[in-house]
Amino acid sequence: MKIKVRLLQENPGLPGLEGIMAGEEVEVEEWTARTLIKRGLAEVVEPLTFVELRRMVLAEERERGLRELPPDFLLRLSIALEQAGELKNQMVEAAEELLETRIQKILSSLPYKSENMLPEEVALLNLLSVELERWKEEIKRRLGI
Repeated sequence: MKIKVRLLQENPGLPGLEGIMAGEEVEVEEWTARTLIKRGLAEVVEPLTFVELRRMVLAEERERGLRELPPDFLLRLSIALEQAGELKNQMVEAAEELLETRIQKILSSLPYKSENMLPEEVALLNLLSVELERWKEEIKRRLGI
């Protein structure tokens, strides 16, 4: 998964980033972004804030179906949690609330896929669908159906 970061200094010493000036935005792979951020060489262009996360939770709870999230949402959330400081516990609580709400919606929609599912949610749906089919076949076998 790629994420857009803003370089805080030029030539951060990673392959593929030569010639990029400080202040420029570039889309990089997760491991590159994490390395740059950890070293203080870059920041996420659109960091996920606690206020934004709470708004997402409230909006998700109000909607009947899954709300669309940016494809890089879980990566942005992970980075935000790493940098949350004093708000970390509140952000974790909000993130868990959002995930639980979305899981409930995914379960209620089985076996159908929503266009607003994140790739990780589609993987969960596929896994659950396969396991539910396997379970149903086992029950049918036991019942002689």
